[in-house]
Amino acid sequence: MRYIITLLFFLLLISIWLSLFTGCAQVEALTGGPRDTIPPQLDTARSTVNMQTRFQKQPILLVFDEFVDLKDVFNQVVVSPPLAKQPKVTLEKYKHVKFEFDEEEVLREDATYTIQFGDAIKDFSEGNASPFRFIFSTGDYIDSLWVQGAVIDAFDGKPVDKVLVMLYDNLADTAVRKELPFYFSKTDPKGSFRIENVKSDTFRVFVLEDGNLNYRFDQVSERIGFIDVPIRSDDYLRAPIRIRFFREEAPLQLQSHEAGTPGLVKLVFNREPWDLKLGVPERVLFKETIKDTVFLWHEMADSSAWSLYLESSGPIDTLNIRPLTRPGNWDQLRLLQDKKAEPGSRSTHNPAGPIPIRMNFPITTVNLDSIQLWEDSIRLEGKNLRLDIDSLDRRTLQARFAWEESHTYRLVFLPGALQGWQGTGNDSLLLEYRIGRRNDYGSLHLTIDSLETEMSYAIELLQQDKVLRRFQIDPGQRKWETRLEGLSTGLYQLRLIEDPNGNGRWDPGRYDDKLQPERLLLWPVEQIRANWEVEANFVLRWE
Repeated sequence: MRYIITLLFFLLLISIWLSLFTGCAQVEALTGGPRDTIPPQLDTARSTVNMQTRFQKQPILLVFDEFVDLKDVFNQVVVSPPLAKQPKVTLEKYKHVKFEFDEEEVLREDATYTIQFGDAIKDFSEGNASPFRFIFSTGDYIDSLWVQGAVIDAFDGKPVDKVLVMLYDNLADTAVRKELPFYFSKTDPKGSFRIENVKSDTFRVFVLEDGNLNYRFDQVSERIGFIDVPIRSDDYLRAPIRIRFFREEAPLQLQSHEAGTPGLVKLVFNREPWDLKLGVPERVLFKETIKDTVFLWHEMADSSAWSLYLESSGPIDTLNIRPLTRPGNWDQLRLLQDKKAEPGSRSTHNPAGPIPIRMNFPITTVNLDSIQLWEDSIRLEGKNLRLDIDSLDRRTLQARFAWEESHTYRLVFLPGALQGWQGTGNDSLLLEYRIGRRNDYGSLHLTIDSLETEMSYAIELLQQDKVLRRFQIDPGQRKWETRLEGLSTGLYQLRLIEDPNGNGRWDPGRYDDKLQPERLLLWPVEQIRANWEVEANFVLRWE
């Protein structure tokens, strides 16, 4: 009996112990504690001393307080002034970052160097970057001045990221092509830059998109920016520098040419040939430029050779055009509507303007007696119809008539109604257009004030980056205005270009000629609404 009581008591103690144990050991999700947001910290006692003067070339050891990872050394580790030889940056023992100069590297005398590690050093677990800077001077003190500012795209005004901003103590114009800069930095996503630990001196400022990574302006394709005059680094009253970034326009070059079609020469250039000068015979009917290509429609005799002279800022080339033999089916060529022409079956057009009709060959004459005009199902007298050859584009006819809203018009071109290049003519053509309502379009009354009277300007009306209208403002005007009707509804922008050479386009700069890119402003226009006139008044103010 005593044995049974003792056994029951022992079992009771075990039950109480188990209930206490299981109650205290409920299973819960592991939180892992708060996330580590602190970047690796430098162990200064075990690292090479920072901010040294009279520095002698030696390996630089950086020891951190936790395991680190070393990533993208080539892009992240930046040394200013730049080194002539690529340094070696390695990770040892998981916590040690070692920076070693090349054996042939020669450090400048009396210069303050900055090694910026960017985001190269990160902790192993969370990836927190340690934006560490190691600074030393080969002279008696650490320079402490700075130069700061921003870089923007000269054409669209947007900030430019990850380009070099370089300071040269050699003020010669050729230094940017032949020498490494004394100091440099890179812009951030906002286009901002700050070059620190700069000595007291005068510097030339140059911005470079360094395509071949050699810190020199030696490629035509590299975008650049520059300040007109050198700056003093100790000028504390100077405002932050604002530099406009651009790509120089390459000299015009002829890439290829074709003269295999009688009456047509095709010239392909390396860029838009806006500055091309042609020495051409009088019988060239029409010169057409589409992007980088020039089409010369001519009526020279097929049996004779002739020469074509090309010039820009200097002679480009001389082409000798050989005689050609016409194909046997030459007389079967006909003037047809251009497949790329905007007008087409059931196209809707503004009743206030002409209807453009674009052809695949230049047009020489129009015979209205062979053209019929129908309004819906009624044939109209064509005496009030005008078909004008566009003075700037001889492949386009401008059809003008007192178009009635919401009506459908048909233009019937009988054979021989049009005569074109090389004696070509048309077969029967039927073109149909739908005329919209005037109330479906808006208008814009545009005014620009405070113009500089000695300056000429180019004005462009844009919709979704497409130039719809161009205007030229000649010198002598303080205020300019115009009224535009028949605008489709939507958002527009106005671009004003300061145009000192009066060529009607935006020109980038040229470093060798010390020409900055032409200034421009982009203004948003209030949304154009149907049957509504927008008053857009702008005052010219440069930043």
